[in-house]
Amino acid sequence: MKKHLRNLDYPLLVIILLLSLFGLVMVYSASFVEAGLDPSINDSGYYFERQRIWLVLGLVIFFFSSMFSYRSLRKLTQPAFIITVIFLVLVLTSMGVTVNGATRWLDFKIFLFQPSELAKITMVLYFSHILTRKQDRLDDFKQGVLPPILLLGFVFGLIVLQPDLGTATSILIACGIILLFSGARFRHLFTIGGAAIALVLVLIFGAGYRRDRFTSFLSPFEDPSGEGYQLIQSLIAIASGKVNGVGL
Repeated sequence: MKKHLRNLDYPLLVIILLLSLFGLVMVYSASFVEAGLDPSINDSGYYFERQRIWLVLGLVIFFFSSMFSYRSLRKLTQPAFIITVIFLVLVLTSMGVTVNGATRWLDFKIFLFQPSELAKITMVLYFSHILTRKQDRLDDFKQGVLPPILLLGFVFGLIVLQPDLGTATSILIACGIILLFSGARFRHLFTIGGAAIALVLVLIFGAGYRRDRFTSFLSPFEDPSGEGYQLIQSLIAIASGKVNGVGL
């Protein structure tokens, strides 16, 4: 234990703690009025307390995980990938929980679980692992690059069907960056990247609500209570708070 404590990256640890505490304060700042006025809650610190519990739990897991070499995760990549795919498939069955028109959650009674969040981690781990194994075959598109791309496309499709294009695209970008630094040929990267961008644009403009959300920044005040709401609120926040902000 003492050796582990000596080997910790303390500057990184301090940065993580400061960012976490700043986020905790921001949760309170953004929620205490609404939580206090909501008759079903009637507690201005409700969301703050919930966030604090998860923060403590996260720090415990963080410290426990730091005791193991990240290389040991390679043994878990394949089982984690299979479990993630199973969860993503279950979401699309009658077991999936629908909220606001999207079916993205599984109900474990104690809490709701969103498998696409797990996919963010497992796909990065799996892609890193599989491309490391295929390092000597990355020049060969069919043998080295295509198999992990097909698996990525399968997971991407399952998440898009929920529908959750935002999360699916973030996973696509993360895995694309890993592929870029893996040493794959530039022409392969150019082809895959072009196809991915085209696919995402087709999905965006092929659905009205996605298109409206994507283009809402052009004229947010045309739909102030709908697609333009978030952008308008950010403009109000910046206009009223300026550099120092208001309140907390």
